Amino acid sequence: HLEDGESLIDCAIRETAEETKRVAKIFEGIPPTIEKYTTPKGEECECYMYVAVDMGESDNDSTDTHYMYWVDIDKVEETLSFDSLKREWNKVKDIIKEKLL
Repeated sequence: HLEDGESLIDCAIRETAEETKRVAKIFEGIPPTIEKYTTPKGEECECYMYVAVDMGESDNDSTDTHYMYWVDIDKVEETLSFDSLKREWNKVKDIIKEKLL
């Protein structure tokens, strides 16, 4: 969640460190994809997803972390759980391959 006075990019970097214990460097050559959805409680949300380079372990001490594992770029789509995330991935995968590989 975006903190008061925080930019979207700063939020993405902080949330990545909190949830994965990794330092993210946002790749500025690729704009974020934005997923809009309504929560089961009826809250309207926008999720901004940035492409980032992993810069290593963070020193974040959050306990709200999630298991993270690496997959080959050609296996990302089959690894994603939700159709909405698969759609977002398909919007950017060719750009990512062109810019980063």
